[in-house]
Amino acid sequence: MRGPRDNAPRYPRTDSQGVLLTDHQLARLEALRAARAAFSEAMHMGEGSAPPGEHQEHVFTTRRMNIAKTHLETALLFAEAEVMASP
Repeated sequence: MRGPRDNAPRYPRTDSQGVLLTDHQLARLEALRAARAAFSEAMHMGEGSAPPGEHQEHVFTTRRMNIAKTHLETALLFAEAEVMASP
């Protein structure tokens, strides 16, 4: 049984219709999360900026990296929606 101080799951256990997600879907969502972190780290290294601390937003100093960040977020939202829609 979960207590009030337990960490919340990273992703919801159900989709928008209330259907439980499979372990395979949850694993794919975690893989996308790891890819997001790795790519954001690479973007910081490419720009020469420092990655954020824990619970902080990624902040880039150049216009191009900010545009790339927006495209990355959009791509990941589409990918997560597809993972949640597929069995």
